[in-house]
This record gives sequence, C-alpha cells and structure tokens, in this order.
Amino acid sequence: MKRILTFAVACGLLAAPLFFGLVAAEEPTDGMIFISGGAFRMGTEAGDRPTNDSPEHPVNVKSFWIDRYEVTNGEFERFIAAKGYEKKEYWTEDGFAWVTSMERKSPDKWAKRKELLGDEFGKHPVTGVSWFEADAFARFCGKRLPTEKEWERAARSVDARKYPWGNDFKVGFKIPAPGDRSATDPIGSNPADISADGVFDMGASVSEWTSSWFEGYPGTKYESRYWGPDARIRLKVARGGSWRSVSRGEKTASVQCRTTYREAQYSWRRGYPFIGFRLAMDAKPAARSGETGREGAGTTGEGADDEDSSGADE
Repeated sequence: MKRILTFAVACGLLAAPLFFGLVAAEEPTDGMIFISGGAFRMGTEAGDRPTNDSPEHPVNVKSFWIDRYEVTNGEFERFIAAKGYEKKEYWTEDGFAWVTSMERKSPDKWAKRKELLGDEFGKHPVTGVSWFEADAFARFCGKRLPTEKEWERAARSVDARKYPWGNDFKVGFKIPAPGDRSATDPIGSNPADISADGVFDMGASVSEWTSSWFEGYPGTKYESRYWGPDARIRLKVARGGSWRSVSRGEKTASVQCRTTYREAQYSWRRGYPFIGFRLAMDAKPAARSGETGREGAGTTGEGADDEDSSGADE
C-alpha cells in the first residue's frame, strides 16, 4: 500500500516546511530530533459529547529528543539477536514475568511478516509488539518511550495544529486489500506526513506506544472505567493514527490521524499490526553531541476495539 498525502502546493504547505524545534547547533546526527521545551495546548475541545482527548488544556514539557522515524523491524531484529527477550535487565518486573511465562522470543507474526515483506522487511516499522516489548527495546538502546505529552508536542508543535502536517485534512490513499493485516509502508514513505519539527510518520503510519498511563485530562467530562480511584485495570496510551485508520475511509482517518487522538491498551497486548513505537531521550548536554544510538547496553492495554481504547471519538 502506498499512501500519499496530497496538499495544495500552490499554498506553500510543502514547498518550505517550517521546522519550529530545530536549531542548527542542536541538530542531532543519529536520527533524533531536538524538541524545545515550553508551553503548548494539549487535547481538543469536545463537540456534542466529551471525548477522551478533551478538553484542551495548557501543559509544559522540558526539552527532549525524539526519533525522526519509528523503530523498524531491522532495528528490532538486533534486540532479538542480542537475546534481549532473555535478559532481565531490559524489562520491568511485570514485563519479564510476562515474557518468560508466555515464552515470547519475537514480535507477533514475525516470521510471517518477514516472508510477506521480503527484502523490504527491515525498512518497515516494527509492529505486533506489546508495551512491555517496546519498553524493553528502549532500555536496550539506552533510551525510553516518549511520554504522551512529549508525543503530542512533537506532532502538534507550538501552533496547535490539528494534524502533524497542518490543519487541513487532504489525503489521497489506496485502501488495503481485503484481509491485508500488514499494510505498513517503509518509514518515511509519506513525504507529507511530517511535523513542523521534522518528525516523520506521526499521522498515518502506525499508532505508537508512549510511557504514559491512560488518565483523564484536567476538567474532562468523559467517563472511563479505566482511570480514577475505582479503576481495577490500568492501561497504557498509544498515540496517533495508522494505516488501519486510513483503510477505514476518510471520515475515520480524519479523526484518528489528529495530533490529539489517543487510545488505551493493555501493556501485554501485542497482536496488532498497526501499533509500533519510536524512542525519546531527555535533553542533556551529552545527548546534544549526537552521541546517541539505537543500539547499546541500555540504562502494562485494552484492545483498540474496546469502549475506551478505540480512540477519542468512539
């Protein structure tokens, strides 16, 4: 599948993209983007009924680094080769208990996707991973998953844009063939799916795990059994639209590709071919030298078809 986000070039939306967060002296050399800290507007105003991404409210974030692209199969394969699934130091306590009890050694349908994608396999975003696996990979790399606030700041920038590429939803796409459950594209394939800060694929590639727990925003009128003092189960947040959003048509995609869109997932849920992740790091002087990598010694969700996890407008 090849999705091409099409815009009115005559309006200048693609001719000269403005990268708000990049300063020449701070630009990393290893595939990460520096995002300047400060205040921005998070969430959206509810329409006729409250949603789990409402209301809009002011937040602050510290400066941070975030991957330009999502983690690929090729990168994750190094974690497998290093026997990361067997090394306790990369896992949370709950995560290691889960991975050992389930005897997991690779992402869901790993061999099948490798056969299906052939030589392009390593260039596609890794999917079929639980939050536990994404977090373990981040530790393996000496990085971390971005918080929900960081993810939205990187996608939305400081101008509160509705989509990573701007405020107009003008998208051309090819609907995946019936039964195609691996309809990812190689990272960076959609040249218009780029945020103002230069981060790719935050709108319509794969949804992405964050480190944050699923909680209501300040002042929300949306009710969920998965947050608050009476919640019996806590879920992790995945952010952004995906190829599945696009496959459901423009009406659904125009909602799920928004920068404010959020889903809630069980930490152990891993069978989705439309959820992946990217990594982040704190902005420290050492990190700004560009000496950060995805490979190194390293330093808990309801499914998307559930009541609360299917997103802000379902």
